[in-house]
Amino acid sequence: MLENEQPVSQFLSSLANKLSCALKERQIAREYFSTTNHNRKRVASDSIGNIIHSTGNALGYEVMPEQRFYFNDGGYCRPDFLMYKGVNLELLIEYQSTNGSDSRLITNNLYYYSRALEIDLNETGVILPKYWLVIYTLTDAPVEQAAWSSWDYNKSDREYQLMARSPHRFYKRVFENPQTILETKRGENWEYIPKYHNVNQLCESNDWQCMKLFFINLTTTGLEIDYPKTNNGMVKIG
Repeated sequence: MLENEQPVSQFLSSLANKLSCALKERQIAREYFSTTNHNRKRVASDSIGNIIHSTGNALGYEVMPEQRFYFNDGGYCRPDFLMYKGVNLELLIEYQSTNGSDSRLITNNLYYYSRALEIDLNETGVILPKYWLVIYTLTDAPVEQAAWSSWDYNKSDREYQLMARSPHRFYKRVFENPQTILETKRGENWEYIPKYHNVNQLCESNDWQCMKLFFINLTTTGLEIDYPKTNNGMVKIG
């Protein structure tokens, strides 16, 4: 796994070690990974975001949080972190806590990546990241209604009941076939998605030497690479 992607492998291994220490020292709670209740005031997302930031610093990156990344038309996104080595943009990282890990991984995170693929470097002079990492937080275990709010569904919806059995397995099906959620999603940006039939196709269709996309699920067990499937595997948290 990741034999030819040393910056990603090194970053994920270091992040796993820091998360393990933070869990043992109770700097972060295990509930951050299995409930949305700790995220309403950004407690969980800020705490884990700080660990991602410090991981970049420890590896010698210049870490730039929430900087604008511009597209051809002047539009932009604001990733959580840009990580530089000298003038080279090695890692662009977006992190979603439990209550951001839903269809917005498609309508926001994947949307921004698909737009970045359209950048004309001859016109813009934009520095593209070597790796584009989307890290999210979806448990495989069943969740209780009182502990898991949903962006996409009301708790009375049949889809919510299916999702609550395993948020991770549910949204992996959405990643692989975004059309399954189109009619129930109160979202935007879908016009960019259908031409990329699923996340894995987009991950593996990029033949550039830069901007390789990884979709990575964060749990108390480890960092699981969901996509691209050719790099499936788990970086364990001790």
